[in-house]
Amino acid sequence: MKLLLFSDSHGTERFLEAMTARAMDEGGFSAVLFAGDGLRGLYGLDGIAQTFMVRGNCDLPDPMIPQELSLPFGKHRIYLSHGNLQKAKRTLDLLAAAANRRNAEIAVYGHTHVQQAELVSRVLCINPGALWNGEYAVLHLQDNAPPRAEFRRLA
Repeated sequence: MKLLLFSDSHGTERFLEAMTARAMDEGGFSAVLFAGDGLRGLYGLDGIAQTFMVRGNCDLPDPMIPQELSLPFGKHRIYLSHGNLQKAKRTLDLLAAAANRRNAEIAVYGHTHVQQAELVSRVLCINPGALWNGEYAVLHLQDNAPPRAEFRRLA
């Protein structure tokens, strides 16, 4: 199974359209996860796969969009948050602790605009980067293998 991960689009239509087109061409995504900051400009993602999204610190409050989610995918559980509430710019410890409280072994976040995958307290913390810089990620999940993040960049 593979998931499309992105964050921090901040309304950048050019990269959103390019990522969506590339994902549609590639196909086979089980879900799209958006980690906040740019909710107003999102469109066309449900054509790729079911979309899950959380609010970031630059998004307007919307009671229909949560600030965090815990999502099951096969034998894996993912904690999705923008990362601002867990102070991800300073440390990933609070993010990993929030994931652990939800029995999630993967945390997907944004906020820092830096692509990275780091294991913290048994939680794989993945930041797909900032889509407004052309960065996103694909997460590969298999029931009997460790998760693998593949970082991508649009030209």
